Amino acid sequence: MNKDFGHLSREQIKRAHSFLEAFNESRTEFVQIARENDKIDSLIIPWAHFYEIPFPQFLALFLVSIGLDESINEAAKAEDPQEAALNFAEIELENTELPDDLDDEDKQIFTSMVMVLTGNVEAIKRFSLPMSELIARAGKGDDGALFQAITVDRSVVACSSINRRICIAQLKDDESFMDSLSKAITRTKPARPKVELDDFRYMLEAMADGVGLEQFTTTQVEDILQHDLGLYTNDSDYSLRALRKLIQKRNERVGT
Repeated sequence: MNKDFGHLSREQIKRAHSFLEAFNESRTEFVQIARENDKIDSLIIPWAHFYEIPFPQFLALFLVSIGLDESINEAAKAEDPQEAALNFAEIELENTELPDDLDDEDKQIFTSMVMVLTGNVEAIKRFSLPMSELIARAGKGDDGALFQAITVDRSVVACSSINRRICIAQLKDDESFMDSLSKAITRTKPARPKVELDDFRYMLEAMADGVGLEQFTTTQVEDILQHDLGLYTNDSDYSLRALRKLIQKRNERVGT
């Protein structure tokens, strides 16, 4: 296969976006079904501790838990890992069904792991970082990352590092922190990044993980994400300069 950008082709980027769209639809359906289930309290266990597992490791754990460990190993050994990963996502994940004989505990674990999976993806879409990284940064004293994580999933206050920070603020009577915590819980502040750029931000990270953003010029990013996928609206505010600024802000957040 002809690769346009190092080990990644334009067609593979389009397929990755198609999978993201399918994931978005599945997440919406899952949350809707869960909210309408009268027995939802019996189908979950607290999931905040799963967020403390680095996202790549959690993703592998999740896939193994639904019986896809052999497929993962095969994809990892493939000569073209990007193509193998896409085939895996398009074929294996689309056709995987959970056994009918899951016991209550297995159902609880599965539901909670799905919530953590979607939370990590949502954090990438908003802040270019998975929840696991936001929480790791919070544990190192980054209150900004802590508040961002809470705006994505307020259950993260149960994570040990975040809970510890709240306890310290309580002990010190840190009203400034508590005020910011309250605003994060009510999703008043920090402000949610523009929702219309969620998929744009996520695909930037997919491209970065695939081969590294250094493989792309700004014009190429524009060509793929705006012209091919329509993820960056060509309105009166549109320009390559604005696109460069978005990428620069992303690099500052991620630390590259």
